[in-house]
Amino acid sequence: MLKCMLQYLKTLLIEKYNTVLVPLNGCLPTITVNINKECIYLAEGNIKTLISDQNVRHVFISMTWYDDKYYDTNGSQLISLLY
Repeated sequence: MLKCMLQYLKTLLIEKYNTVLVPLNGCLPTITVNINKECIYLAEGNIKTLISDQNVRHVFISMTWYDDKYYDTNGSQLISLLY
């Protein structure tokens, strides 16, 4: 993970990207699978904001997050393939 983060920072510095961090604490940044339906709605709001901003040219999604239970947009619990 550290190697990936260093590469990310190197890219930002070399390419001179303007950046903003969009945190979604306690949720995944994904809109089809998340830890609950509320997190899906919050992630959707972030994605819609990014898409509607004409100045956004690059999006980096990063997470080191794990939970035992995930849900889809219908609220159905998904079975983890990590067990």
